[in-house]
Amino acid sequence: METRMDAAYKFGCGRYVQEPGALERVGPECGRLARKVLIVTGRTARALTEEAIEGSLRAAGVTGLWQEHAGACSEESARAYADAALGAGCGAVVGVGGGRALDLAKLTARLSGLPVICVPTSSATCAAFSPLSVVYTPEGKTRGTWLFPLEVSAVLADMDILYAQPPRFLAAGMLDAMAKWIEVSHHLRFRTAGEGADAQVAALIARHVYERLMEIAPTAYADLEAGRRTQAVWDAAYLSIAGAGMVSGTARGQYQSAIAHAAYEAVRTHFTDEARAAMHGEIVAVALFWQLRFSGMEELQAPLRSVMRGLHMPLTLCEIGIEDTPANRMILQRDLACTRFVRPEDAERLSRALNL
Repeated sequence: METRMDAAYKFGCGRYVQEPGALERVGPECGRLARKVLIVTGRTARALTEEAIEGSLRAAGVTGLWQEHAGACSEESARAYADAALGAGCGAVVGVGGGRALDLAKLTARLSGLPVICVPTSSATCAAFSPLSVVYTPEGKTRGTWLFPLEVSAVLADMDILYAQPPRFLAAGMLDAMAKWIEVSHHLRFRTAGEGADAQVAALIARHVYERLMEIAPTAYADLEAGRRTQAVWDAAYLSIAGAGMVSGTARGQYQSAIAHAAYEAVRTHFTDEARAAMHGEIVAVALFWQLRFSGMEELQAPLRSVMRGLHMPLTLCEIGIEDTPANRMILQRDLACTRFVRPEDAERLSRALNL
């Protein structure tokens, strides 16, 4: 897997469109790249988008080959879809759906050497924008993160769909985006990555995303829940997809994540079944309190907890399906202690952060 930091900075995507009716642009955007495309999606996303996408593709003279996938983004699945794309003469890959479908489409594109277009049907993660894929075993255990040398060619975020997404998805995406600043701050405090202008730029973007979402998250959630198409919802979706994605690209896929995201991977590895129903952003959000205590940022815990309560987000291990016992915490602690985010001399700090 390509897990080393790339020397090239990837600040964005080739083209980013966020507007109502963006599905109508799928055909023209694909037409810039190919006459035939492989579309990787899930059942729900396909039902939401197929009619509009097919109409747009036909109008642009582009043929779409749909591949409906259930389950995790695995290398095995991506290789099969890459073979299918090349065998059918496709010139690009299109991902339609949530984070796993988009990660799978990006990995398929990388393995086939084709460009990729992402069409997110939720704002639960920045997967549509970020030049990387989180990869799992077919059973759903974390295998690692594959970093890509090129940006996503285009992101088409249709607000007609995002205005109708479940509020839970918006909440999870906002917390995942807010995590970027807390985790970038970890590197500014504990790693030499904080010494360069690149890290400072990533931190500035990440801090703006965090502070703005702290302001608008309750309003955006309430508006979405009430079916109101407001600027707050639009901004929350933008910050969760593009804002968080810009942080990842500026950080070269390396120091935008720390203990909270490492805890997510540990949960998916050791508590795959127990936490299966928990979303990516929900698991990260629970672990953010460990990150705050580890980094000496305890003053942020109370306001963050207050916002999360208003968004009906989980706050404890039990609320994401994991029994909160000393043994289970030790499993997570052992995994975190072995990551590049924790130095040997920080072992006691990590223990206190997880067990306070």
